[in-house]
Amino acid sequence: ERNIIEGPTRFLSAEDEFFKQLNYRAAVYGQAVAEGIRKGLSKKKTLRTADGRKYSELDKYVEDRFDEAFMPDKQANPKFKLALEYAQENTFTKGLGPSMGKSVQSAVNTVPVLRQIMPFVRTPVNIMRAVWDRSPLGIFRKQFKEDLFSPNKTIKAQAVGKQALGAAMFGTALLLAYNGVITGGVPKDKNLRRQKFDTGWRPYSFKIGDEYVSYERL
Repeated sequence: ERNIIEGPTRFLSAEDEFFKQLNYRAAVYGQAVAEGIRKGLSKKKTLRTADGRKYSELDKYVEDRFDEAFMPDKQANPKFKLALEYAQENTFTKGLGPSMGKSVQSAVNTVPVLRQIMPFVRTPVNIMRAVWDRSPLGIFRKQFKEDLFSPNKTIKAQAVGKQALGAAMFGTALLLAYNGVITGGVPKDKNLRRQKFDTGWRPYSFKIGDEYVSYERL
């Protein structure tokens, strides 16, 4: 009976770990390839293993680095800090650190009844941070500001990329809203609201041709 009750939680934990592994391995692979290229390792120069398998200098380096990324117990190697942070950030499971979110999480862990009101804290806070970092307000968050001006080119490039992606998305949304392709809430004025509905206008929708498709439930 207890296993049935805990089943959904265990499933979510397994799902989190699966996607963390995917992101961690992708980050390690990308990091290893970048390192190999910087070292000038050749992709064209091929070597052979004892069993006749062909591989390049770069392939061998990437394979060795990939092996280093995992401890003997198959856990992620702490030396690959950037890859670990990348995996945690992409699955919204990164530790909250000293912040208001951390204080709320501590309160929930201390007072069990709060768990019924707020069953999840870390994931919603991390999602909020992800949106914040991609908005013009991101520069006001201490951690993001440190990343943006980091001497580490990789960390800095990721921060710049977040801002560029956010600017593109927010800019596109504003342009579509300005042209009436995306609609928002209804006007407070009753007469104006009636006039808009009489034209076929619908709130919280995408306008595709002459038809409005609602996104309100998303």
